[in-house]
Amino acid sequence: MAHAEVKALFGVGPAAAHGPACDPVAAKAAAVATLERFRHRGVLPGIERMRWLCRTLGQPQQVAPAVHVTGTNGKGSTAKMVSALLSASGSHVGLYTSPHLVDITERIALDNVPIAGERFVALVDSLGSTFAAAGDALGESITHFEALTSMALVAFAEAGVDAIVIEVGIGGANDDTNVVDAEVAVVTNVDLDHARYLGATREEVAAQKAGIIKSSAVAVLGEVDGGVLGILEARCAEVGAIPWRLGREVRVLGHAPAPGGRDVVVATPGGRYEVRIPLRGAHQATNAACALAATEAFLGAPIPEPVVASAMAAMANPAHLELFGDGPSVAVDVAHNPHGAGALAASLEEAFSDRPRVLVFGVSPDKDAATMLERLGDHVAAGVFTQSLDAPHRPPAELAALARSLGYPEVRVQPHPLEALGFARTRANRGELVVLTGSHYWIGAVYPELERVFGPRSDR
Repeated sequence: MAHAEVKALFGVGPAAAHGPACDPVAAKAAAVATLERFRHRGVLPGIERMRWLCRTLGQPQQVAPAVHVTGTNGKGSTAKMVSALLSASGSHVGLYTSPHLVDITERIALDNVPIAGERFVALVDSLGSTFAAAGDALGESITHFEALTSMALVAFAEAGVDAIVIEVGIGGANDDTNVVDAEVAVVTNVDLDHARYLGATREEVAAQKAGIIKSSAVAVLGEVDGGVLGILEARCAEVGAIPWRLGREVRVLGHAPAPGGRDVVVATPGGRYEVRIPLRGAHQATNAACALAATEAFLGAPIPEPVVASAMAAMANPAHLELFGDGPSVAVDVAHNPHGAGALAASLEEAFSDRPRVLVFGVSPDKDAATMLERLGDHVAAGVFTQSLDAPHRPPAELAALARSLGYPEVRVQPHPLEALGFARTRANRGELVVLTGSHYWIGAVYPELERVFGPRSDR
């Protein structure tokens, strides 16, 4: 079905809320609770349930061409940069990312603005019968992520978007988002994570991520390791996709730290871009290169310099090496696997050298916490170990034991995230940098308090 036909099927503009007016806070809480009923299903690889939902809902994923973004790390930053660039270019953009940091509505955005709570409630209400019917038709309930992905696609279809930017949840080939037939696919990098679903080697992970590359698409490939890259290139050859590879068709010509972010120079098949991105860390230069190339490929033309500048100035990705306060300061980053921890460690070294740190850390139970703590261990004066209050987590006492075995000089267990934050603020009494990392889930619980505890967001 053509994009225009799908738009006509859904109409343009948000659907009206269903049901009688009620307290919006209570209505949203009820909608979130409805979705939580699917949480017990966990992660179930495979897209047959998602295909059934799309067929039943009128194929909303076909409302507009798409950019599909995967990668072990950096896919959220890259997707948000692509969305900002397309919006600044004049497109009406639907953006779907996961997980959220503070509010579930962050996952579904129109022109980079999360949908309103009322719209979220209306989507849950209007799709509830379809979610229930799925269980009868398929013989099994859908998952939490399938429900949210369906909501995003319907929201985009009803809004009449011109472009969809969609971040993979886990992997690619068997991810629920892979119902989109994207004109541009992005693989930011490939490393080990979610081994239970993706495999225990980088080659197995690469084969999963390669699954988002579709026939005649442009595939922007940020991975540079030859053996892993070869798997992605083989997928391109198999389906007739055009590879734009980092270091070949797409090049980072230079990058350096700048106030509040990084100055980056990128060359693509269509142009050369010099831009300041509001994201810290050398790894963000690669993400910016992937985003600029993907946007250029999607538009079929170079991106005008004023568009690039305005888009990057306006985009934001909270809790990605953000700094708050100045006495003491806190750096917050949602690195949640060894690859991400290594990138964070390098970024901290670049920005703060050997400044002592108070590390506040908590992770999900499936993560390689030992390797993460090893990579983050340089210059740590004290480690404070905490947990999420509403998501699966590794017990803080186990993390503390790991830290002791790795030689951390001081270790503290503070299960409640806000208490861990307060302790770290007090402990950093000699100019230490407080570093919060390990998981979106516990960081999301303290993120709204960072300005109150440490002071304003810093652009230095």
